[in-house]
Amino acid sequence: MEFDRRLSAVEGPYTAETHSPAPPQVPRDQDLGSVLRKEFVSSITNALCVTLYNETRAEFEATIRSLLVSMRHCERQSAPSRSLCALCILIDGRLELDPGIARLLGSCGLLNAEAILLGNDIDLYITEHTSEALLRGLNGEELLPASLSGERLHVLVCLKHRNRGKLQSHLVFFDTLCRLLQPKYCFQVDSGTTVAPDSIAKVVEEMESGPDIAALALRVMPPVPGLRDGFLSGWQYLDFALQKLILWPFEVAMGHLSVIPGQACALRWGALQSRNADPLKGYLRGVDAATPFDKVMFLAEDRVIGNEIKLAQGHQWRLEYAAEVSAVTDSCRSFGELFRQRRRWRNSSIACRLWLLRQWPAYLSRSDRDSASKRQFSVAMSAQLMLIARELLVPAQLAAVLAVVVAALSATGHVLRTLLLGAVAADCLLSVLVLMVPWMQASPGSASIRALLRGITAALLIGSLVASVPLGAASLLLLAPAITLIARSSLLPKARLIALASMHFFLVSELLMLTLLSFYSFWNLHDVSWGTKGLTRTEGDRRLLRQMKSWRNRIVAGWFLANSLGVAVAIGCKGLLFPQLNPVIEVSSILDIVIVGAALWHLTQRSRWLLARASRRAKSDTVNAL
Repeated sequence: MEFDRRLSAVEGPYTAETHSPAPPQVPRDQDLGSVLRKEFVSSITNALCVTLYNETRAEFEATIRSLLVSMRHCERQSAPSRSLCALCILIDGRLELDPGIARLLGSCGLLNAEAILLGNDIDLYITEHTSEALLRGLNGEELLPASLSGERLHVLVCLKHRNRGKLQSHLVFFDTLCRLLQPKYCFQVDSGTTVAPDSIAKVVEEMESGPDIAALALRVMPPVPGLRDGFLSGWQYLDFALQKLILWPFEVAMGHLSVIPGQACALRWGALQSRNADPLKGYLRGVDAATPFDKVMFLAEDRVIGNEIKLAQGHQWRLEYAAEVSAVTDSCRSFGELFRQRRRWRNSSIACRLWLLRQWPAYLSRSDRDSASKRQFSVAMSAQLMLIARELLVPAQLAAVLAVVVAALSATGHVLRTLLLGAVAADCLLSVLVLMVPWMQASPGSASIRALLRGITAALLIGSLVASVPLGAASLLLLAPAITLIARSSLLPKARLIALASMHFFLVSELLMLTLLSFYSFWNLHDVSWGTKGLTRTEGDRRLLRQMKSWRNRIVAGWFLANSLGVAVAIGCKGLLFPQLNPVIEVSSILDIVIVGAALWHLTQRSRWLLARASRRAKSDTVNAL
């Protein structure tokens, strides 16, 4: 076949001259709507979007395999009318596509069809399968006809001739395919993310039980770190755990979840477009973002779409977080990649929150919202202000904690100070040796010694604070970090709990890492490149770049001034509640305790609701069986 002949030319990496498969020769006057109506004779319940750029075959195959297993599980758990799926694979650039993925798609029969031309630079392939048949294809077994077993699975592969960004891929998925398919639910999954076997079934059940839920965020975590994985993977795991177990539940409890993660989430199609409102239009305006603020804000497209849904006219939708629905995503493999990724996340999250806060006055004057919803929105915006202050004033918090730690150490005995400084010095020396001697990175002995030293350091530091600071002040300082550590460790298997000791989790190192990330992020505020996957260059004319650098300079100056004032207060003023502390650490600790308390309350309430729902379902199943 034509595609098989093209595949024979892509044994090595693509080059623009010889290794790019030629676009198929198809008529340009085909009507996509009529084709899709002919192909999709039944209504689609779930439309799944998998975005793909330059990921490896192993990453892509793991994602597709997990989705197929989850779809098959959903078929077996649900009524047939609730299990119809369309899998949309959007490839963002012909030249960047891994040749192994091209061969995989061809061998599974996903590209062996005549293409329909979308616009001038996108080819669409439509094929029909079952999840069971495609799983056999991924395993290298003989493909079965789609009619033999299972519900039909329609697969749409959109091959973009050149990279135009993730948001443009969402433009194709939502604004073209979903408007024609009219699915009930839309799923977004990044290539490299794997979902649990029961994820799709749980999401459908959640959306069915809550008709006012517009979007559902899944609990996306990086792989569980082991003792030998080191600081980078351990820090990322604990940072993700903080978001998923504390910050996101806090936001939901306060009334607005600020992010619908593109790594793995589900959206109700009816909430994205309706007669009265079209949040999708506001979301997709980022394709043509031109101002510096919009450029930064739309780096977090998964935050914009939630804001647009929240502000939609007419129906008051709810954004929910399902902590019990899990997915695993890939993590950054180097500090450079981590810093560029967090630069994009931090800058865009603050921009999105500021944009939402600017809508606050207009929301309070709207006639389609009652007084209760306006009060709830005000509570949610107050919580967003709290989180913005928490992110912006991290350097001041670090200075405030260091001031308390230094004062505590100076008041402790000579032996305790010597032990603490010796443990810190030994840990630093061993870390340097590990970086200089590669074989020590894989040595179980060096990993165990590092974990032991870091555990001793944390214990001595906390012990010195408790010994030299009054119990009330120490409790205020350590309560929130201790609770968050317990919550984060709950996600780790018992066999991996010892890995916590090697993750540098104590308050000083946590704030130091966040301070470094904050400085890097704000200093590179003008950089609107994706930052990862090799996309490290900012596209745009020189005039826009000058505007963004000037805007960056003003923001950095204001951020530096605010933190300088915070440092001055932390060093020069005694605490309002405890003289041994300072106002900055008191305020930040109280805010952290409020955040942690609200998050735990929400998780407790949701656990009770899930148990009640499971009990009702069990009674219903028993009645039906009788």
